[in-house]
Amino acid sequence: MSKLSLLSLLKNFNLKTSTPKEPPSKQKRWLGKLVWIVIVIAIVIIGGRFLFFKVESNPFQLPMTAYDWTGFGESYDQDVLTVIETAEETPSNKKTTKTTKTTNRLQPAKSLWDWMSLLLAPATLAGLGFWFQSSQEKAKRDKEDADKKRELAQQQEQAKRDAEQQREQALQAYFDQLSVLLVDKKLGTVLLYQLNTSTDDIDNIIDSEVIDTKQAEIDTDAALNVVKAKTLSLFRAFEQDMPRKANVLSFLGDSGLLIHLKLDLSSSHWKEANLRNVQLSGVNFSGANFKKAQLSRANLREAYLSDAQLNKAQLNVANLSEAKLFGAQLIGAEIRGADLRKADLRRAYLSGADLRGANLSGADLSKADLSEANLSDAIIDIQQIKSAKGWESAIFSDTVRAELDKSIS
Repeated sequence: MSKLSLLSLLKNFNLKTSTPKEPPSKQKRWLGKLVWIVIVIAIVIIGGRFLFFKVESNPFQLPMTAYDWTGFGESYDQDVLTVIETAEETPSNKKTTKTTKTTNRLQPAKSLWDWMSLLLAPATLAGLGFWFQSSQEKAKRDKEDADKKRELAQQQEQAKRDAEQQREQALQAYFDQLSVLLVDKKLGTVLLYQLNTSTDDIDNIIDSEVIDTKQAEIDTDAALNVVKAKTLSLFRAFEQDMPRKANVLSFLGDSGLLIHLKLDLSSSHWKEANLRNVQLSGVNFSGANFKKAQLSRANLREAYLSDAQLNKAQLNVANLSEAKLFGAQLIGAEIRGADLRKADLRRAYLSGADLRGANLSGADLSKADLSEANLSDAIIDIQQIKSAKGWESAIFSDTVRAELDKSIS
């Protein structure tokens, strides 16, 4: 036999021997129970010869020849005397009496105890057999179930680790590709030029001669399209991985790429994301979910946030000037000291929001909900307040409240 055939045979053998054993079928389990029943019946038959019958000869003979009867209990003899009187003609004319003695063998009737003795012992033995068999099978099934659960838990844990490793590798590959585009493809230089960065700064990065070529602008557009496609793909892959998503968005914002990519992040998910101090100016976040997100000191100037969910978000000292917040939900949000100049807050929900010290100069609050909002020390005029609704229950400084009361009266 050739070496190749031997290797194939060994491989097939390993595959067969490594195949996990299947749990016993229902038919096999009943076969095991039947074996126990046969064993119990044999014990009852053998033991019954000694328990219920009186042995008068060889105990291993057949019952019809070895025992004097086949009932329950021990038989006993009873003597019966029969008296017969006879009269004979004798000279003395006397009657004579004849006594006859007979012996009857009586066999007692079967009592309740006899029936219990007959049925209880085999029933007990059979019950013990079934219990033992069932307990063994249950223990085996429990062990198999425990092994399966442990194996499943290990597989799930390994799957989580593998998924985590894959996401980390994908993120590292993404940053590596950005480095190539920004440095090797000189994308960073062209972007700085488009942002009117000073010539001195450009010269420090790379030779400014590249900027004068039209090919550089073509390459830049192509590179931006590649970055945009890869970024959107990465966001979809990290849909529930908020820390990595926020890390990518923060990098893009701080590097200045975000404003050039012109990403459409409408209806995106950023719940509880940490985006403090991130540059998000001009990005389309319409309908996005920012519930409980950390956006303090973030730059959201001219950002599109219409119908966005910002309930209980942290927006303290954020730049929201000229931001589009039409219909946005800011219920319970903390917006202390934020810049909201010329922001579009029409029909926005600001119920319970903390706007202390916020600058609302020129902001449009038409039909915005200000119920129970805190506007103490906020920069706002009476006409803005009165164009909103629910302002009666809002909190204002004493000066603003007095002006409101005066305007009503």
